[in-house]
Amino acid sequence: MNVKRYSLRFKAIRSRVSTPHGGSDAVKRGHPDEWENILDAGNRQGPLTLRVNARRMSVAQYLDVLKAEHIEAAGIHAVRLKTPMAVDKIPGFADGVVSVQDAGAQLAAQLPNARGASERICSA
Repeated sequence: MNVKRYSLRFKAIRSRVSTPHGGSDAVKRGHPDEWENILDAGNRQGPLTLRVNARRMSVAQYLDVLKAEHIEAAGIHAVRLKTPMAVDKIPGFADGVVSVQDAGAQLAAQLPNARGASERICSA
C-alpha cells in the first residue's frame, strides 16, 4: 500500500474513533498489526451491567425476576443483560432494587477489608 493511500485510510479510521488527541497514534505504534481492530472495539457499545442492592434481594433472586420477565441475563456478583435496554424498562430499577454499575467497580468493593456496618466502600 503506498503512503498516500495508507494515510487516507488511517485518517478515515481515525475519524470513526473517539480517542483523546494522539490516542489513536499511540495504539497504532504499540499494536501495528491490530490497531484498527482495537480502535473499532473501543467504539462498540459495552455491556449493560447491573448492581443488585443486596439489602433488597440476591443476584440469584434478581436473575429469577428477569427470567420471569423473559429478559436474558447472567451473573454471579453482578448481572449482565444479554441485550442492553433503557433503564426505565429494567425491572426494579425505579424502585432501587438495581442500578447500573460497571462489573469492575463492583468487584473493587470486595478487595478492601471493610469490617462491620460502620465501614463502607464507595466507588466513584
